[in-house]
Amino acid sequence: MTSSDSKWALVTGAGVRLGKATALKLVGSGHQVVVHYNNSAGPAENTVRLIEESGGRAHLVQADLSSESGIDKLAQEVAALTPELNVLVNNASIFYPTNSPEAWVEHWDTFQMVNLKSPFLLTVKLLPILREARGCVVNIVDIWARFPLRRFLPYSVAKSGLEALTRCLALELAPEVRVNGVSPGAALPPPNSEDSMDKMLSQVPLKKYGGADSIAEAVDFLVRADYVTGQILAVDGGRSINL
Repeated sequence: MTSSDSKWALVTGAGVRLGKATALKLVGSGHQVVVHYNNSAGPAENTVRLIEESGGRAHLVQADLSSESGIDKLAQEVAALTPELNVLVNNASIFYPTNSPEAWVEHWDTFQMVNLKSPFLLTVKLLPILREARGCVVNIVDIWARFPLRRFLPYSVAKSGLEALTRCLALELAPEVRVNGVSPGAALPPPNSEDSMDKMLSQVPLKKYGGADSIAEAVDFLVRADYVTGQILAVDGGRSINL
């Protein structure tokens, strides 16, 4: 099938959570989706199954985005599938605490590579087919890009860089390619205690979690909003105005 038959989207980290919801949403808006995963083979296969059951089409690609060779592999496989890419969603990310200066140093390069450099390199490597489609890029940022999260220094810095990268690329790649970001807040409950969940919700003016679908809807909006570029859309229930 060629690009004239349908629109194409690549969603990195599409096996679980926000990536899964985004892949399903883009299928619903008429895209064939390249479902990328690294270690989550089972969940990614489930995403593909759900897409196919809904009548959509999906293509499963494994790649390790912590290495440039893995990024090359993903870009080459996508380019082999289609001569035009309408949407690139840079969603794959790592998130875990680093509790000391020694941990900051130890994990710095890994966070910068996966959360910042891989979206940059993947965008650059796919630029010819993004330009061919006059496509768009949506980066999944985080409200902690603007409001540093204690014990997550390398993560917060990398996401802050991704926010800056989003605006820089929007300027550099216009008018052929639009680049925007979605900045989730309390989209999903943290995988820990009930006390942490209650504390988080106490800081959210809307007093609820948005769910993965709220992020997917924001991505879909930015894909369709053809006069919007260089913007970071916070989807956080108002949490970023209450920090």
